[in-house]
Amino acid sequence: ALYFRHQFAWAFAPLIVYQVTSLVMLYLPHTDFNVANEKNYNIVWWVSMTPRFFFNIRRLLKYASDSVVDPKITRNVKQFQFVKIVIYIIAFAHLIGCFYYFLARIHNFDDTTWIHAFEEALPFYEYESSPISGEYLLVIFKGFCRVASLGFDPGLPGNIPELVWAMFVMFLSVYVSSMILGTLLTFLVRRDPAEVAHKERMEALKIYMESKHVP
Repeated sequence: ALYFRHQFAWAFAPLIVYQVTSLVMLYLPHTDFNVANEKNYNIVWWVSMTPRFFFNIRRLLKYASDSVVDPKITRNVKQFQFVKIVIYIIAFAHLIGCFYYFLARIHNFDDTTWIHAFEEALPFYEYESSPISGEYLLVIFKGFCRVASLGFDPGLPGNIPELVWAMFVMFLSVYVSSMILGTLLTFLVRRDPAEVAHKERMEALKIYMESKHVP
């Protein structure tokens, strides 16, 4: 029961923080003081979403370290690993791009943000007239640019928060690239899917025994 309550709090606390903050902001009275502090309230609302962002990263990394492939259920282990890597890449691109958009939103999409750099690089893109689908497509493109680091990103960080986040993303890109290369090398060296699945099961069992303090 204690383990369930602990996991329940970890799972729902970020969502509760965001929902409570949203309700408070929604029912604020329309006074001159609140209108004058609209920018500060907007920052508080966006900051309330950051626990969900970091919690999703934590869940993604935990799944990557604790997931086990059962050969009785998954017949093609190589295909399963390939699909898992694709999901990792898309998830990292989504989270990275969304946080970049969050930083730009805090600065009201001014000339120091990456949105302004994309407006200059893409002649048919304008932030004020772009639909939500176009904004999300741009966010995903920004995330893929940072994950792949192929040089298609048109602008350098124009403010300190984007610079700090870009440094963290560089470190994260090295980790993701190492994980992908390690998986590919495993496929080249070990061609028996059953052997790979057996080793993953043994490693997961060892982690479980250590967490339960089983000698």
